[in-house]
Amino acid sequence: MVLFLLKRQFFAKTSFNRNKVYRMELNSMASSSQKSIDKIFFLRTHKTASSTLINILQRFTTRHKKYAVLPKSKPNLSAKQLFKLDFAKPLNQEPQIVFNHMVFNEAEIANIFPKSPDTLYMTILRDVRTALESRITYYPVAKNLKLPSLEPFLAAEHLAINFPKYQNDPRLGYKGSNWYYFQMSSNKSLPSLESNTSIIQNEIEKLDKLFDFVIITEMFDEGLILLKNMV
Repeated sequence: MVLFLLKRQFFAKTSFNRNKVYRMELNSMASSSQKSIDKIFFLRTHKTASSTLINILQRFTTRHKKYAVLPKSKPNLSAKQLFKLDFAKPLNQEPQIVFNHMVFNEAEIANIFPKSPDTLYMTILRDVRTALESRITYYPVAKNLKLPSLEPFLAAEHLAINFPKYQNDPRLGYKGSNWYYFQMSSNKSLPSLESNTSIIQNEIEKLDKLFDFVIITEMFDEGLILLKNMV
């Protein structure tokens, strides 16, 4: 499922059948009712309804007495730099869940959440166009770009013109980049979508093998049903 989603994020000209993807997942899970997941690594992403999902995971953590990895002081484990265990409060026992914002560091996470059948690697992604619309209306993008309004920016053919133009604009900083790629990929150089498609494809395939489950914001309810059946 990661492969379907990230292809959509980087190559947004084509669509995929979300209903078919979820039916495939539901059918594959229907034959097994045994829940074997004990640990959850949730990579929280921006402007994807992740706050709603976090509230659910926090209640799940309290109800099932899960030991969570928490930031020392700030609400995020990391925002602009690779996550390091030093950013978290000291661990007094083996952690069982993590859900705060971070920039994914596979090697560091593997030390506390090694891949195994009882560990779920999950995240949430959203259509890149609506996610960008949400981001640039949430942050003061018009002010930073000295635009009189955001209407012309948002109206440009589903942002297909403006997204490549502004994604690395220094006036927007990291808010203008492809956050999904920056947060998830092991290659943080944000390669050009035009000239480095092979690098992007390689990163997508790595993530597809690493992450077990992805909730799609546009089908949030279905994703919650799948998650409930797993944990």
